[in-house]
Amino acid sequence: MYALRYAFCEILNLVNVVGQIFLLDLFLGGAFRDYGAGVAAFTHVPKVPSNFIDYDSVNPMDAFFPKVTKCFIRMYGPSGTIQVKDRLCVLPLNIVNEKIFVILWFWLIFLAAMSIAAVIFRILVLSMPPIRIYLIMGQVRCVKHKVVSKIVKRFSFGDWFLLYMLGKNMNPIVYKDLIIELSKDLESRSLMV
Repeated sequence: MYALRYAFCEILNLVNVVGQIFLLDLFLGGAFRDYGAGVAAFTHVPKVPSNFIDYDSVNPMDAFFPKVTKCFIRMYGPSGTIQVKDRLCVLPLNIVNEKIFVILWFWLIFLAAMSIAAVIFRILVLSMPPIRIYLIMGQVRCVKHKVVSKIVKRFSFGDWFLLYMLGKNMNPIVYKDLIIELSKDLESRSLMV
C-alpha cells in the first residue's frame, strides 16, 4: 500500500506542475505556454545590421512585459483647472518580471519532464518484475542473480519497494548481508512447507 501511495504522490507531482503551467498561462492570457520557447528562439536569431530595422521580429519579453508605456497625467494648471498630459512612463519592475518568468518557464518545463520520467519509470517497475531484479542488483554488487530473483519473485510490489528504499538508505555492505540473510530465510521457509 505504501508503494502505491508513493506512486500516487509522483503522479500528483506531475499534475501539480502541469497545473502550475496552465494557471500561469491563464494568468498571462495564454502567453506563458510558449513564452520560454519564444524567448529562446528570439535570442538565437542572428542580429541584423544596425542600419536595417526589422519590424517583424518582436522580443517576446517586450511583448508581454513592456518596459515603457504611455501614461496620462492629470495635473492642476496655472488657472487651477485639471490639465491632462500624456507622457512616457518607465516600468522598471517589468525588467525583473520578464527574467523571472523566463526562469520559471524553464524550471517548470524541467520539472514536468522529470515528473513524466518518474511516472513512466514507476509504471515500468510496477508492471515488469525483471526490472525490479536489476534495480536491487544495482544496489548490491556481489550477490548472484538467482538470489535476488528468488527474493523479488516472493515479494509483492510493496515489499520489494520497501526493500529497494532500504537499499537506498543503508550501507551497501549491511544491505548485501540483509539480502543474503533474507534469501536464506525465504529458502528455509520454502523447505519447511
